[in-house]
Amino acid sequence: MWRKNALYNILYFLMLTGLIACANKVTPTGGPKDLTPPGLLSSIPAYGQKEFHSSTISLTFDEYIGVDNLKDQLIITPRISFDYNFKIKKQTITLNFDGNFRDSTTYTLNFREGIVDITERNPAENMVLAFSTGSELDTLELTGTVMNLMHQTPEEKAVVGLYLESDTFNLFNSPPFYFTETHKNGNFSFHNIKADNIECMHSRMKTKMDIANRKMKLMDFYRKQSNLIPP
Repeated sequence: MWRKNALYNILYFLMLTGLIACANKVTPTGGPKDLTPPGLLSSIPAYGQKEFHSSTISLTFDEYIGVDNLKDQLIITPRISFDYNFKIKKQTITLNFDGNFRDSTTYTLNFREGIVDITERNPAENMVLAFSTGSELDTLELTGTVMNLMHQTPEEKAVVGLYLESDTFNLFNSPPFYFTETHKNGNFSFHNIKADNIECMHSRMKTKMDIANRKMKLMDFYRKQSNLIPP
């Protein structure tokens, strides 16, 4: 009987020791941090596609994605007068627009840092989609730098707008046909714009504030005429 009780005590001690050891195990730290941004696998429309007439745009990436303030990050040019909503399913984001894109026009969607992976929130790089609703794709580009003349420093997040000479809207009361924001170094760029005489203006604003649907608030504005004619 004594031996039987001693055996039970030994087994109980071993089981208790094992439970304590399991409880003290350190949680695994995991592998290296994911620094790779999402890569685009396909899109509808494809980049540079012509004769695109749908009001739905989708993009599929090589990993699960999310968004980061997409409504503010996404810049659509030329301006649109209607809104859109979006939904995400695993690796695909779908944008459904409330209106139709105008005929024979080249559009550019610059997502900037609006699309991210769901693990480390790495933004997709150079995520720009261009397509045309007509038979031609506009390919002209315009680049420049916005500087603060008083302090001789680059202007970050200054809004740069382009008005077409053929556009009869009042420059001070209407949104620009094309618009973008400057980077930290003050640089800006427009891609896939049409050949025309333009008015280039910029305003020192700190947020985009949905400029596509309202006039530019010209606080410290600069205006310059340019002639965009292909060689």
